[in-house]
Amino acid sequence: MRFWWLMLGTVAMSVSLGGWWTMQKAQPQSGEKGDLFPFVLPWDDATPSVTNISHWLHKPAGKFGHIRIGADGHLYAGKQRIRFLGVNLCFGACFPRKEDSEKIVARMAKFGINIVRFHHMDMQEFPNGIRRRGVPHTRDLDPEALDRLDYLIAQLKRNGIYVNLNLLVSRPFNAADGLPKEIEQLGWKERHIVGFFYEPCLELQKEYARKLLTHRNPYTGLTYAEDPVVAFVEINNENGLVHAWLGGDIDQMPRVFQDDLQRQWNAWLKARYGTTEKLCKAWGVKEEPLGNEMLRNTNFEAGLQGWVLERHAGAEATAEVVAEPIPELKGLRFVRINVTKLGQAGWHVQFHQPNLKVQPDRPYTLSFWARAERPCTISVGISQAHEPWQNLGFSAEVKLTQEWREYRFTFTLNKGDDNARVIFTNLGAQTTTYWFAAPSLRPGGIVGLAANEAP
Repeated sequence: MRFWWLMLGTVAMSVSLGGWWTMQKAQPQSGEKGDLFPFVLPWDDATPSVTNISHWLHKPAGKFGHIRIGADGHLYAGKQRIRFLGVNLCFGACFPRKEDSEKIVARMAKFGINIVRFHHMDMQEFPNGIRRRGVPHTRDLDPEALDRLDYLIAQLKRNGIYVNLNLLVSRPFNAADGLPKEIEQLGWKERHIVGFFYEPCLELQKEYARKLLTHRNPYTGLTYAEDPVVAFVEINNENGLVHAWLGGDIDQMPRVFQDDLQRQWNAWLKARYGTTEKLCKAWGVKEEPLGNEMLRNTNFEAGLQGWVLERHAGAEATAEVVAEPIPELKGLRFVRINVTKLGQAGWHVQFHQPNLKVQPDRPYTLSFWARAERPCTISVGISQAHEPWQNLGFSAEVKLTQEWREYRFTFTLNKGDDNARVIFTNLGAQTTTYWFAAPSLRPGGIVGLAANEAP
């Protein structure tokens, strides 16, 4: 039964906007005739039939008050449990002509649809969106769009269909809204991240919410904030500040927004912890001056002495030291590893230096320069150089590009070993060429913070 509803709900959404479908019989068996035949679902059909279940809906929607969450975590309309079968209306579909609204809504109700999500209303000007026509900013609602929306929602309510209003989905904030011109350097989705912390952008979102939710629908006599037909209000679609940080979007923001977020973050840290000592203790930050170099032959002056290129399972690769002048490396030699044949796994080609003595619970700083023939991801870590070859507490993925770049990691190990190794692995994931220079492993550094951070 549930699948049947979903199928019909999808069809109802499609045909309500004027579409029609052509269906084909199952592939005929031998001797059968395999004709195509038209299967037409009129977009404006709401006639009584075995498929008309509109009588199951609450009429009007909201007759039992606002939708609420019960003590058991389920949704309720009054004292009754309620389940929603919904469809999206997007862009200009949110604002049909009034003469079409009644037919569209009746068609939805026939198939038991009991909620409509108004999505992407804010991206464009009317008739493709709710924003006012002919102005450079995005702050005003178009009167005709609002009137059409009001009438459509009134029809939904009368037919027992609830409403889900989306506030921020695809609105392209711009400088004409009173924001710094740098906002236009971001994609429309990235502009919404700014509103999680930047007050002027947040105020623009509040302004839009007030204009929409406190607007009084003349066809119902209620504002959208008052009307129980509105079951849900979505504030910011598919977005989050932590999500944006993890995805690297914060790092790509113009400085005007980064500086404001940095200011607020530092103020929060100071209010929460009071002193640097308390912050370091709470975050497990360990700081130790950098000690002596632990790796041997870091400039490859002795060729590949001390370094091992491993190949397994038929993988083929070569390593050679190169002494070409590279501006970024300031005259340093580097090693070029050319993978010509793959094994059965990426780790079947690896480059490492063994015979290192490491201790647990103290900071270490590993750094190196690298690039690849084409963008790719390798792994670097500290592991045993003997059976059972266990990782000792540090492993990281490294995204290489075609340009020379320095990589730096500070970490503590959870195990010590008298024969450990620095290992670059997953080199056998593709046939390509890698370059490595200036590898370094030294005790010390700051653990608990990123390389460009300080307590």
